[in-house]
Amino acid sequence: ADDVVRAALSASVDAAMYWQRPDGVDGLCRTADVCEALRPAAELLAESEFASWFDADMDPLDQYECWPDGDAAWPGGLPVDWDAWRTSVVASEHSSRGNLRADSPRACAGGVWASLPYPAAAVTTRRVRGVPLGLDMEEDSMQPEAARVNRCAVHPGSRVLEIDSAETWAQLCQQYPLEVTAQMRGMWWDTTGRDGRWVIPDWSCVAEHYDAVHMQCRAYLAAAGTVIDVDGEAASVIAGWAPDSTVWFRRVGLTRGEERRWSLDEDEVWRPDWAGSPD
Repeated sequence: ADDVVRAALSASVDAAMYWQRPDGVDGLCRTADVCEALRPAAELLAESEFASWFDADMDPLDQYECWPDGDAAWPGGLPVDWDAWRTSVVASEHSSRGNLRADSPRACAGGVWASLPYPAAAVTTRRVRGVPLGLDMEEDSMQPEAARVNRCAVHPGSRVLEIDSAETWAQLCQQYPLEVTAQMRGMWWDTTGRDGRWVIPDWSCVAEHYDAVHMQCRAYLAAAGTVIDVDGEAASVIAGWAPDSTVWFRRVGLTRGEERRWSLDEDEVWRPDWAGSPD
């Protein structure tokens, strides 16, 4: 049963497309009749042992970094310049200002659509039933058949910001707002139907106070891809994230362990390529 639930969660995450309009399946699942029909199953899932981690904080004793096999190098080898990240977002907003003059969001040019800190120093997840979530929880996944996995030691005292609800995201946007209306107007209108002012958290400011930010699974499932009101005028969208992902602003709070290789078996289940403990 756990494998079925995990596969369903993975499929839901993989189907996220926050740069275009919802497809037929999205539209069907949003209808009142379908939502009501699925409610009993959702209530059972919420009470199940599998869902026990859905609203859990980042587990510092169980963090794994996953990277598709075949890529030349691990990401995050160099420190991230978050001031340069902010400069890039501001420059993109300036260069996209023509979108604000467009008669319709349909006429807007596309661009970056995600609202997570990227590129990050590292992205980690916990294991569920011994398998790191980062192996199969990725929006718009390339669906790799093999991956490299590192267990990461989280240093004591690491400052991790918990995103546990849409309200927490909105508060973060209120405290550290970064304007992205011009560059997001077309894509976030496609995915939400809203045409208005957009902001995201200014991660360069957040990084001054925290070492990482953790997206709890329950918050992701409840809020990703939806319009999150910030102050009655501006709104935001959680896009590009994954459930239980911890995005690290710097590697100072994290140490990689020995690299291991995992691959999909004939039943499309992730398994380590070695005998013994998955640690």
